Amino acid sequence: MKQPGDFFGELMKTLRREWRTVAQLREELRCNDKTARNWLDQLHAQGLVDSKLADHDPKQPGVTPSMYAVTKAWGGCAPGVA
Repeated sequence: MKQPGDFFGELMKTLRREWRTVAQLREELRCNDKTARNWLDQLHAQGLVDSKLADHDPKQPGVTPSMYAVTKAWGGCAPGVA
């Protein structure tokens, strides 16, 4: 099990480079969905991370997933809130 500080560092590095879905984070960081969502909810509430809907693929039924990235104010690729 990763320590919270280690996980936070890996999450921020991953989200700083490009937009990611929870499923992608689960695979890359080897965590469960609940852990990823809890961290993302907290980081979004603090303004460090922004979210957007992924491009919809008409061949894939179901809900379009959200994507997350670090805001530009914190060195990431997401526009953030002006």
